[in-house]
Amino acid sequence: DESYIDERIEFTDKTGTIDLNGHVITVSSENNIIFITFKGTSNMVLKSSKENGGIVIVSTKPDTNAVVYVSNDAKLLVESGYYNSNSRSNSASVFQISEWSTVFRPTINFKGEKADNCTSNIEDYHTGLCVFGSNAGSVKNNGAAVNGVINIYGGSFISDNYAYNTDAPGGEVNIYGGVFYGKNYSIYVVGNKSKIRVNICGGEFLSPVDIYTSADMVPIYYRPGISWKNGSNPIIEGPYKNNVQLKPDLNCG
Repeated sequence: DESYIDERIEFTDKTGTIDLNGHVITVSSENNIIFITFKGTSNMVLKSSKENGGIVIVSTKPDTNAVVYVSNDAKLLVESGYYNSNSRSNSASVFQISEWSTVFRPTINFKGEKADNCTSNIEDYHTGLCVFGSNAGSVKNNGAAVNGVINIYGGSFISDNYAYNTDAPGGEVNIYGGVFYGKNYSIYVVGNKSKIRVNICGGEFLSPVDIYTSADMVPIYYRPGISWKNGSNPIIEGPYKNNVQLKPDLNCG
């Protein structure tokens, strides 16, 4: 159990596991801070093998960004734990990928179980994977993620705004499972001229609006049988909502 003040931790070209082991790291920051960055060719696992472990960032600044950043060719697997950012920025998130280069392919895989009580209060949380974005989103493809990939297989992704957000110019998002709830949207896609691909192969979507899109070149495909808020069809808003299409033969791997 530790508190870090404006402490940045970087893992470059590292392979291994970070096990919070039931402990909570609290980051108190008055500056724009990214707490953990995975860079280079790092291939890391982030988890808590005991109950209640997690990372919480507490910020008084509106420009505070992500708790965890992945860039270059780094790969991160998130298996369990509680992760929360209460940044005042409505464009921040807990996990982000970001990489301008077209050569690199940063990747985050979420393969956790549904969280037991995923709320803004870590005292409610017990087990599973909880990613809670207090004022914005929980997971995001940042605007610099040209080739970045986010794969979500399971876990709870909860937010006071939108559960998943992308404004990236490229890359892909593959949602195979997980629980998504934002007070406004489950999936929020913005950014004109983007070439990102969003494939929704499964999952449980609980927000008032399932998908909002204002990105003119982003196809969003989904398969039949997904648990949308309204039943068998997603609730869609945004000027390019016709870009959201049912695709029964979607290759979900």
